[in-house]
Amino acid sequence: MPHRSTRRLRPLALLLFALPLNCPAAQRELLQLFVTAPFLELHTGPGRGYPVTQVVARGDSVDVLFRRTEWFKVRTERGGEGWAAEGDLLNTTLADGSPFRFDRGDREGFRSHRWEGGVLTGDYAGATIVEGFLARSLTDSLKLELQVGQFLGNLSNGYVADLGLNHVFVPRWRFSPFLTLGTGLEHTEPKATLVQPRNQNYQTAYAGIGGRYYVLLLMLAATLSSGCAHLHMHWPWHRHAKPPPTQAEQDAAADAAAAAAETSPPPTVIEPQVERRKVKVPKIRSKNVELGASFGEISIESYTAAPVTGLRFDYHVSEDFFFEASAGRAMSGKTSFETLGGNIQLLTPDERRFTYYNLSLGYNFLPGEVFLGRGLAMTSGFYLVGGIGSVKFEGDQKFTVNFGAGFRVLPTDWLAVHIEAQDLVFKSDFLGTDRLRNNLTASLGATVYF
Repeated sequence: MPHRSTRRLRPLALLLFALPLNCPAAQRELLQLFVTAPFLELHTGPGRGYPVTQVVARGDSVDVLFRRTEWFKVRTERGGEGWAAEGDLLNTTLADGSPFRFDRGDREGFRSHRWEGGVLTGDYAGATIVEGFLARSLTDSLKLELQVGQFLGNLSNGYVADLGLNHVFVPRWRFSPFLTLGTGLEHTEPKATLVQPRNQNYQTAYAGIGGRYYVLLLMLAATLSSGCAHLHMHWPWHRHAKPPPTQAEQDAAADAAAAAAETSPPPTVIEPQVERRKVKVPKIRSKNVELGASFGEISIESYTAAPVTGLRFDYHVSEDFFFEASAGRAMSGKTSFETLGGNIQLLTPDERRFTYYNLSLGYNFLPGEVFLGRGLAMTSGFYLVGGIGSVKFEGDQKFTVNFGAGFRVLPTDWLAVHIEAQDLVFKSDFLGTDRLRNNLTASLGATVYF
């Protein structure tokens, strides 16, 4: 039996060792840029706070590997790698001599895009509502908007879905008021303890007024522009013939020509008339998205601590800010009343399941490096997060506010290890008193950039 099993594994082992052999053949083309400034500084990480460890001299070239927000990972002619700021790379040229340009988007670019999406939160008849919306622009000032959301209140929870028109008065302004009008559906799930009420469905109509303000330069489009060299030719003017010069004028002109011949370089025999061809600019990959998982422990107030697992999705908008969507689940332990009361069970197993969803805004600060020994340095940084979400626990769904801090270490450009602590705060009256409850989480996780 062992001999037969070994024979079966041999083809699989050969296949696994053969796979890496095909990878170099699929190597993609990189963008080559030439430094025109006196020097180009390369940082150890994608941020202003990371130290400068390399300098590329004027005339040397770098290959652009990928982009992360406003920073580009490049490789020098000697094989060294570092991070260059977008503003510094604008002082470089392509192989044909045309300047390098990279458009990250502006307000006009934001207006030119026909699709728009986002997240809204607010008050909905005494309940807290969180909505996601998707809009399609029909004209510069009129768009069709779809909204889907969930509201959580003391008396009932429910879901809403709306479809309507949104009219922006002056879309060219940074701040512009708008009108909205539409119809939708509402699904309500009342809360009760003595009787079991039925869920209700309603058809709704809405009208409203609001305002929008353009804040960030969103990265909705990224384009490269290349140019070509132009050869300008100046032709002399034709004039009427002058009378022949005198002998003195001829001698003076000969002496001036001889003096100019000694100081000027010899004339070119052939004047090149070849126009430079355009350089094919390869696309620069962006790695602004993080996706990963975490494992840790959550201390649910009035319950014993329990292990928690979670997933997270981050999108880095700039060097400083990022958006995060996270979800997690834990199985709570017993309350202090259940522990002291013996066999008393206040919750069913399904009601003990603690499930949360969060939408947060993060801020990166204190960038630095972590050293392992003398030869290994990894980029790192602290960050703050805060946002809103919901928790399903104790047979009810509650609106939550989350805030916390974390520490990120990057062993490679595509892998990050996170140590994070957060507090999930929600209001509950399950134990007889309506009060805010704090639920502390501490987790260790890993994410992949792509």
